[in-house]
Amino acid sequence: MGERRWVAVHDGARPCVSGDVLERALAEVRGTGAAIAAVPVKDTIKVVGEERVISDTPDRATLWAAQTPQVFDYQILLDAHRAAGVEYTDDAAMVEAAGHRVTVFWGDYHNLKVTTPEDLDMVSLLLARPAVEYRVGNGADAHALAAGRALVLGGVTVPHPAGLAGHSDGDALSHAVIDALLGAAGCGDIGTHFPPEDPSLAGISSLLLLERTVGVLAEGGWCIANVDATMLAQRPRLSPHVPLMRRNIATALSVEQSQVSVKATTTDYLGFTGREEGIAVVAVALLYRP
Repeated sequence: MGERRWVAVHDGARPCVSGDVLERALAEVRGTGAAIAAVPVKDTIKVVGEERVISDTPDRATLWAAQTPQVFDYQILLDAHRAAGVEYTDDAAMVEAAGHRVTVFWGDYHNLKVTTPEDLDMVSLLLARPAVEYRVGNGADAHALAAGRALVLGGVTVPHPAGLAGHSDGDALSHAVIDALLGAAGCGDIGTHFPPEDPSLAGISSLLLLERTVGVLAEGGWCIANVDATMLAQRPRLSPHVPLMRRNIATALSVEQSQVSVKATTTDYLGFTGREEGIAVVAVALLYRP
């Protein structure tokens, strides 16, 4: 057999241990030689004596509930077992008694131990939960303001002497949201799916591109949790148009309006937006896959 370095002791009555806990276990033991999973207690603990009389109330701030895995340097654990002359409730207590320092790392409140029928009910619910995958993506877009174009943001035509230049309708708000959604799904960017050299996209409403993006997400099984976008423009004032922008984007994405946030701000005359040369938008999106 190869060199024995680390030993992880786990209680078979804790079936909900996660990979994250195991990774934290290995990271901790490499630095300390002896460590256990544990979580701070949430309840006030009472020491109860004869006739169920409380004899003490320990300071909860110092109390942690021990869990498994408990991980040790192989030699430390072996020596502790050989030196043990009494029974211990866990390996950590035995290693402590042998004079070794044992540290704790953050366990998991879901890492329950099945001891009573009530525990079994709770663990059964945890194990029955569907695993949900979450992804976050961000997007950004900026267009120059050009005379003779309509200013379209979130499908809303905003009265202004100049609009945003672009192959489509120049809707930087919709474009930033599209990029955020595609990025979260790992599906590239807006230029990959809707290339500017495609003549069929000339002047197209970007809300239609949003609808098509939903189809791309659906192919991967992704659902939209929420999107949040911020428009950066010195002028015109965009806040009065935000409610309709939110409604348009929510409709295009087939989600509730409450799942879409749109905000407008200025850059206090700084940069190209402050000089009224263009408008920029940044967006973030959260996706989930059941």
